[in-house]
Amino acid sequence: MEDLQSFVSDYTKDKKHLQLAIGLIREGDTEYFSFSNNKKKSMIPPENMLFKICSITKVFTSILLLEMEKGKLVSSDDTVGKYVQNTTAAIGIYLLSKLYLT
Repeated sequence: MEDLQSFVSDYTKDKKHLQLAIGLIREGDTEYFSFSNNKKKSMIPPENMLFKICSITKVFTSILLLEMEKGKLVSSDDTVGKYVQNTTAAIGIYLLSKLYLT
């Protein structure tokens, strides 16, 4: 926990309005931590906070694609049609182009 607090305090020290919630799952136990430099701290415990996921799925998709390419399971030069059968909509769409969607 001291390592986490040290890391977070270094990250948040110049960010006045940042509130950071971290959830850790270790050996089936879940722990929540909340960090803030704001004097008006939230009264909501971090385990009850709601977050918008927004576009974070693109990051996960990109990482998965690159890991699969590294393992030679796919190529970013492959078309989507190679993996999605019976569709004409996927013709000419390359996996690499999916990394740039916004």
